[in-house]
Amino acid sequence: MVVERELLEAASKDERKLFKVIVWAGWPLDEFLIGGDASKEGGLKLLDKMLIQGLADFLEEIHGIYGFLPAVIGSINGRNILRLRSSLPSFVYGIEAIRKVRVCLKNSVPLISADKLHEIGITGNGVKIGIVDTGVDAVCSLEGKVTSSRSFVPDEDSDYKGHGTHVAGIAAGREDVYSGVAPGAHIISAKVLDREGEGDEEQVANGIMWAYTNGADIVNLSLGARHPSGPKSFLSRLCDALADKGVVVVAAAGNDGPEEGTINSPGSSKKAITVGAIDKNRILAPYSSRGPVDGVMKPDILAPGGLIVNSLDEGIISTRSSFSELGRYPDGCHTSLAGTSMATAHASGSAALILEFARRKGIVIKNDHFFVKKVLVSSARDLGYKRNEQGAGLIDVYEAMRRAESYKEEEIMEEEMKDFGRDLASILVPSAIVGVSSVLLGALIQPKKGSSEEIYAQVDSILNMLESRMLQLNEEYRRGIIPPDRYSEEMMRISSILLKLNELIKKI
Repeated sequence: MVVERELLEAASKDERKLFKVIVWAGWPLDEFLIGGDASKEGGLKLLDKMLIQGLADFLEEIHGIYGFLPAVIGSINGRNILRLRSSLPSFVYGIEAIRKVRVCLKNSVPLISADKLHEIGITGNGVKIGIVDTGVDAVCSLEGKVTSSRSFVPDEDSDYKGHGTHVAGIAAGREDVYSGVAPGAHIISAKVLDREGEGDEEQVANGIMWAYTNGADIVNLSLGARHPSGPKSFLSRLCDALADKGVVVVAAAGNDGPEEGTINSPGSSKKAITVGAIDKNRILAPYSSRGPVDGVMKPDILAPGGLIVNSLDEGIISTRSSFSELGRYPDGCHTSLAGTSMATAHASGSAALILEFARRKGIVIKNDHFFVKKVLVSSARDLGYKRNEQGAGLIDVYEAMRRAESYKEEEIMEEEMKDFGRDLASILVPSAIVGVSSVLLGALIQPKKGSSEEIYAQVDSILNMLESRMLQLNEEYRRGIIPPDRYSEEMMRISSILLKLNELIKKI
């Protein structure tokens, strides 16, 4: 990638135009800052300061720092984009344009067996679901449910589209007739899409991070990119990083089916729980996007999404925003929509039920996201479709609860280490990582078993090998031995390994 081809072409047409871009850094950052704070150096760690100072020569303004990835969002003029083509700073391995994002457009609770959990008092109590969408209107079934909200859309505070309110009602609405999946859960609302249901990656990323910093246990992303985007895209990588932090990330597969390979970011995130849609008869919705995504099998699961998008008769009934123009039912409180957005909300509500159950039972969990994904996927009902159409099948949250009771942390840790080992093997000689992986796995499963000296010795060996590889890549790129795309891809992989290693060490 280095400097994205499309960005270079646009810059060459107008050197004075300002472009909003994502700058990929070569090491993990320590901060998450947005707005005015992102341009301040006070309080930043040394590496962050070096990056900001280095970018000051190129960027007109820094909008946000996303330490999870690591990446910076800012504005740059076309002239400087063309300069960067031949003089990219050594601490930056890629620059790409910010892209547009859009929404992914009766009683479905029994379809996923959530009513059985309600009967035994499991309603998602104490769980916070972050709805990153068009906003949430706290009316009818959502009255008193929204604990905090913020708009990232200029000059818009309300849900004029109605999409976010509808999604929130499915996930956590509380009422007698059209109850949500987790009526005991609360909502954190981040408005990132406007009255047309559109926004951009920066707005979505800021909403995700705000929900995370405000205590969201689950982040619901009933939205998707308007362009083809795989697991390495900005939002997909942000979702992966958030999952590593333990936040349950649930993303829509999208409404671009029935063709294969139609799942875009953030549904293309490797680690997110990606949700496709069925109708009330458990038939796969024709609009539900299909995988695979760059070799990653998606979606992960299915949930009720309705049959016909925007049909009052064939959609999912949920709360209607008082500001929207959506058709309403006679009670004035409800409307009907269909899409993988609605399916995603069912999955988020299911995740809330599982989290409440686990907390009640005192189940020891080191990472909520991988725990929830494991039990939902392993308990899903096979509907007979292809893997890239249905994933594991239809959510059965009652069966997921039963799986949670017999959950073993070792299974998740082993899967994490396998992924980590595969990532290392893609960069280093496989024989060099055997000892590293086995020592870290032992320490994760039985923290007191391995000595701290042995663990940190293995970590140091990884860091030394990665540092040597980075120096080698920089030299090969400088001398023109490897092309820009390969340089960016390998540096991105190393950055991902460093972030993963950091999260693994925290668990020991």
